[in-house]
Amino acid sequence: MRKIYLLVIIIFNLFGILSGNSFAQDTLNLYPPLNLQALFQQPDVQLTWEAPVDTASSNDTIPSGLIGYRIYSNNELLGFTQHPTLSYNDATPDIPVTFYKATAVYDLSFYGFPGDTAESTPSNITFVITDINYINQLPFTELFTTGSFQTNLWDVESENWQIAGTEGNPAPSVKFNYSPVIINYSKSLTSYWMDGSGFIDGEIIMTFDLNQHVINLTGTEILFFEVFNGDEWIEKLRFPNLENLDWQNQTIDITNEAKGKPFKIRFRAEGESTVNIHSWQIDNIVIRRECKKPYDVIAGLIPGHDECEILIQWTSPEIPPPPASAWLRWDYGANINAIGLQGGGTFNVAVRFTSEQLVQYAGTSLTKIKMYPFSPGGTIVLKVWTGPNASQLILSQPVAFYTSGEWNEFNLNTPVSISGTTEVWFGYQITHGSNYVAGHDAGPAVVGYGDLISLDGNVWESMSQAYGLNYNWNLAGYVTAGKNLNGLKRSKSLIGYNLYRDDIFIAYTAATEYIDYIEDYPSPCYTVTAVYSDCESDYSQEACYPKDCTIPAVKDYDLETFDIYPNPASDKVTIDYTGNITSMKLIDIMGRELTEYNLVPGETSISFDVSKFPEGIYLLRFEAADNRRYGKKLVLNKM
Repeated sequence: MRKIYLLVIIIFNLFGILSGNSFAQDTLNLYPPLNLQALFQQPDVQLTWEAPVDTASSNDTIPSGLIGYRIYSNNELLGFTQHPTLSYNDATPDIPVTFYKATAVYDLSFYGFPGDTAESTPSNITFVITDINYINQLPFTELFTTGSFQTNLWDVESENWQIAGTEGNPAPSVKFNYSPVIINYSKSLTSYWMDGSGFIDGEIIMTFDLNQHVINLTGTEILFFEVFNGDEWIEKLRFPNLENLDWQNQTIDITNEAKGKPFKIRFRAEGESTVNIHSWQIDNIVIRRECKKPYDVIAGLIPGHDECEILIQWTSPEIPPPPASAWLRWDYGANINAIGLQGGGTFNVAVRFTSEQLVQYAGTSLTKIKMYPFSPGGTIVLKVWTGPNASQLILSQPVAFYTSGEWNEFNLNTPVSISGTTEVWFGYQITHGSNYVAGHDAGPAVVGYGDLISLDGNVWESMSQAYGLNYNWNLAGYVTAGKNLNGLKRSKSLIGYNLYRDDIFIAYTAATEYIDYIEDYPSPCYTVTAVYSDCESDYSQEACYPKDCTIPAVKDYDLETFDIYPNPASDKVTIDYTGNITSMKLIDIMGRELTEYNLVPGETSISFDVSKFPEGIYLLRFEAADNRRYGKKLVLNKM
C-alpha cells in the first residue's frame, strides 16, 4: 500500500498542486437565462429572454448577484446587456443562418468570493434564417451531375476533393483523392445550410453510397461523416482505411442533429498521409424527412363471411422502447486503494463514454452516480460533463455526507439526458487533507476512459499515460429508461391510416383493421399509409387476397337501405332500414356471431345495447326474406 501512496506523492509533486479554493466557483449553481427567442424583423434580429429563476428558493426569486447577460452569435460573443434588460437588438448578420445563445453573469461577492465574477451555463439555443437563397430545402439530392461543387453549394477545403466525371454509382461522383500527397491533414467537403425546421413529425434520414479504395491498411486515414447542429459538429460515421468497400449504401438517422433547425453536413478526410489511401468516393446523397409506415399488413376472408368481405389488418408504426436501465462503469467493481495530493488539495476525477458507446442508451437519463470514498474528511462535488474533452459542465452537485470505506450511491438532483450523439463524462471534484479519498480498483486501466484526472478542471489526462498509475476510478453511473419498458408505444402525433386498394384510395380509419366490401373484383391488393399531423408515410408492404370475389346472386341494392347511428358507438345503436329485412346478426372480426335479432315485419327501426362488447370493428349482417344478405360495418369506441 505504501508504494502506491509514495508514487502518488512523487508524481503529483512533479505536476503541482492546486488549492481547494481554485474550484470553489465551479461548485456554485449559477442559473442561466430562460426561453431565449429570436425574431427577424428586417433589417434587425430582436432577441428576448426571461430572467433566471432560483429554483432552490421557495418563491422562485431572481438569483443573488445577477449582473447582466452575455449574448453569443454562432458561438462568438456578440454583446452584453445589464440586468434587468431582457432584450438585445442585433443588426442583420451577413450570413444566411445565425444561432444565438445567452448566459447570465454573476457577481460572486454574494457567494463569498469578493471581486470575482462568473458566467452561467448557456440558455436554450435559437436561430434565424435571413437569406433563404443560401439554404437547401428538404428533400435534398446531390448526384454531382453538374460537375461543380457550387451548384448545390458545397465548400471545399482541398484540391484533393474532386468531382470524378467518369466514376460513380453511376458516374459521376465526388472523390477524395490521394494526389496531391498531403500529410497530417484534415480536409472537409461541407454543405451549405440545410433547412430542417418546420417539421413536426417523422425523422430526418440521410443516405449515400460509399466506395473506399485502400493502399496500406494502416487505420491512420479516416473519412468522417459529421453533422453540425448549430452548436458543434457531431460525428455520425467513420470509415478507417482498414478494408476496401465497393459501393456500399449508408443510411443514418440525423434527427437529433437536424430536426427543427438549420444544419450542415460534411465529409472530413483526416490522417497521417494520403499515400495510404487511394480514394474515398461518395455518390447519391439524399436527405429527406421520413414518417414511419405501418407494417405486417395482411388481407384475408373473415371466417363465416362472404368472399366479398375482406378483413385487412396491420401493425401501427411504433417507437422502440428505451433500453433497459443499466450501470455504466469501467472499473472492476472492487476497491483496492485511493489516490490523493501531498498535503491535501483539490482535483477532479472522471470516466468517459463516447457517443458510439452511448447510442444504445439513447433516450435514457443519468440519474445516479456511485463511488467509493476511501477515507473520511473529504469534500465531494458530483459532476457531469458533455462534449469532447468534457467541454460542457452540465451538473455540479455537492455531497452533504458520505460514508468512507464503502460504496456510496447518490441520486442526481437533475437527471442528465443521454442522447447518444455526444460524449458524457461523469465523476467528482474532491478536496481533501491528509487522507486520500478518491478510490480506485486494482487495474489494469481502461486508458482514456476509466482513468481520467484533471488538476485544474480544464485539462484532462489519463492516469496511466501521464503518471503511470494503471488503475480505474471506482465510479459508476446509472442510466434509467423511460416508461413503456414492456413494449412499444404509438407515436403521439399519429392520427390514423389511409387504405389503398390497387393503389387507389378507398378509406381512412383510426383503427388498425378494416373490412372491405367488394364484388366481382379479381385478387385485390392492399397497402396502408400512416397519417400524421403534418405528413403521410410511404406505403406499407402490399398484401393481396388471392381469390376472385364473386357474388352468389344478383342483388338489387335499391330495395334496401340502412342508416346506422351513432357509428362509432359506445353503448346504444339505432338502425333505420327499408325493405323486407327479416333478421340481423352482430358478428365480430373473427366471424363469431355475438347476438341475433329477428325483425318484426312492417317495422323500420331497431335499437340495441352494445355496451358489453369491447372496442373494435364489427359486422352487422342483415338478411332479407328472399335470402339476400347485406353487410354493414359498425365501430365500437368507448372513449
